[in-house]
Amino acid sequence: MFSLMLPSTSKTMSNLTGTPTRTEVVEVDTWMYASGKNGQGRDWIIRDSKTGETLASATSVYVMMNRETRKLSKIAKEIWDELEPYLMDCECPIINKDGRKILKLDVSAADQGRTGLSPGWKDMDINQHVSNVKYIDWILEVECWGKKGRL
Repeated sequence: MFSLMLPSTSKTMSNLTGTPTRTEVVEVDTWMYASGKNGQGRDWIIRDSKTGETLASATSVYVMMNRETRKLSKIAKEIWDELEPYLMDCECPIINKDGRKILKLDVSAADQGRTGLSPGWKDMDINQHVSNVKYIDWILEVECWGKKGRL
């Protein structure tokens, strides 16, 4: 039965406020929590280890999907029992606590932009969505990052 289930990301949101230089050390805090009846969330905070300044934060919610029907499925009690010792009892997520939708960007107001980005086959998930890692690769390619080492 478990072989038919596959974890799937249902929501992801991140907030990038700074980037470390190559030589700076960062500390990463991450934790898991139950999200609703059938979801499992994970949050991250990335900080500059010297100053404690938050450089980035992110939150994701994962659900189980039946591989054959492609419909959401309940997470089995056996899996919850295995995860329970690692779940935090917290008011989560750390971002977007009021449930607002992410606003669309006004491309005309951007200082710079890039078109023609096309992901390769390995950059796509089973649903043909671009991987979060590929988005981060594209973000890090932006020329303004290297000018001062920070945003």
